[in-house]
Amino acid sequence: MKYVVAVFAGLIATAAHAASLEDLTWMEGRWDSQDGTISEWWMPPAGGTMAGAFRWAMAERTVLEFIIIEETAEGPIYRFKHFNPNYETWEADAPLIFELAEHAEGFAVFRAVDPPEGAPRHLVYRRAGETLFICVEGVARPAEGCGGFELELMRQGN
Repeated sequence: MKYVVAVFAGLIATAAHAASLEDLTWMEGRWDSQDGTISEWWMPPAGGTMAGAFRWAMAERTVLEFIIIEETAEGPIYRFKHFNPNYETWEADAPLIFELAEHAEGFAVFRAVDPPEGAPRHLVYRRAGETLFICVEGVARPAEGCGGFELELMRQGN
């Protein structure tokens, strides 16, 4: 009986744990697609933020994103803007904003806050060993589910 109470108390403590940037440190590093056309980089938390960047270099165009995850009292907030190589932004005003809706070790779901037409509704990150899966849900055709990327962790010198 004492064991059951202790386990239950542990579950309550875990559920009450407010998410923080420390819960997302598993995202740190440089992640590349096998063909080298897609890269995402994440810096460790510092100054209440994690900073990241994304690049998809295609023959016809290059997609660039600058990403900030900010520590707030409500939990981490993910913000990003798209850029062209000439540094013109796709978003006219504010960045796209996502709140951390779910998280576990190696897993995070960011839910869009008031997304504009055609913007993603969810960003799902899942790490399995040295592979990072990124699922972008709800872009243009939400019924089709996830459009995503599979990236590998690059070691120093790669």
